Amino acid sequence: MSGETQSFLQDATSNACLAIQNLHNTDYYDAGTPLTLDLGAARRVTVTVVQHLSSTTSQVFTVKISTDESQRLHLPPSDIFVMKIFDSRFLKHRLEDDHPWNLELETKAREMPAKRSPDGELIHPHHVGTEDPLEWELFYQNTMLDMFNTEKRAYSILRSFQGRHIPRCYASGTLWSPPGERAVSLPILLFGYLDGEPLASFHHDATRITRKVYSSLHRLLREFKRKGVAHTDIHDHNIHLVSVGRGKYRPFILDFGCSIIREGMTNEEWEEEYDELGDLDALKYVFRRLGFEYGFQPDRGIKNLLRSILYLWKSHILDSVRAMRAKFATPAFLLSQSP
Repeated sequence: MSGETQSFLQDATSNACLAIQNLHNTDYYDAGTPLTLDLGAARRVTVTVVQHLSSTTSQVFTVKISTDESQRLHLPPSDIFVMKIFDSRFLKHRLEDDHPWNLELETKAREMPAKRSPDGELIHPHHVGTEDPLEWELFYQNTMLDMFNTEKRAYSILRSFQGRHIPRCYASGTLWSPPGERAVSLPILLFGYLDGEPLASFHHDATRITRKVYSSLHRLLREFKRKGVAHTDIHDHNIHLVSVGRGKYRPFILDFGCSIIREGMTNEEWEEEYDELGDLDALKYVFRRLGFEYGFQPDRGIKNLLRSILYLWKSHILDSVRAMRAKFATPAFLLSQSP
């Protein structure tokens, strides 16, 4: 992926996020709103909205769960969690395509099967040249459902990274809606709260970021690749840095709803597919915007270390060896006088 293309995609993503946030700044659920979650296996829990965090492809909130409820559901003692709602009303394509939501269309689309290509991909209405609002509503509904299933599966595959470099996913389920308000159940994911900052907030003070942060992220993405997951949506709002003290940060990667998961590919096919998806290129671009040119050379640290060792050898060790040789060597004029 060229630098120009990557720049265009990153800027387009930022602009779309900003536009949707401005559109929905009235907050889908206000602070203090109680919500009921159905987590399956007859588990229901009431949460209270604390803060609306973002309105991009999905709605993300911090929510509070009482201590009693947390204990009943075997959740950690923290009372603050992050809830992600996969609601097609706020899918960014609606803003771009000008197809507003209404309950009647949602009700009709619910009864229709998803339209997919032979390889399982959803068929975009643009590709078949239709402006039928019902076809668009069907596409939006299934897009959000696919994103929910993809993110849920990605977190399962990357379970060993949870709590270390990706948020811990505690539960999945649906959001209960009053009768007549919605025609579909809204999928949700419940995450642990990260007390960190998005990488985007470091643009004004990039000196706080060390080479190790980039190296950790680069290594992390390659580990995801080895597990069969490509993120495909790497940008400075999906990377959070959590302080671990003494000016050091641990990077976390968020939002796996747009992930591509390896299925039925040979190693060679997955290598080619992963390179085309551009996770590592996107990471390089993000760090270049922060002013880190070394982001394009993840092995430069090793090269610099080798150069430093070579410099020490030449400037100190080698000189010392030469000095010792000179000290104990037989002078040339004595050699010339020997019989």
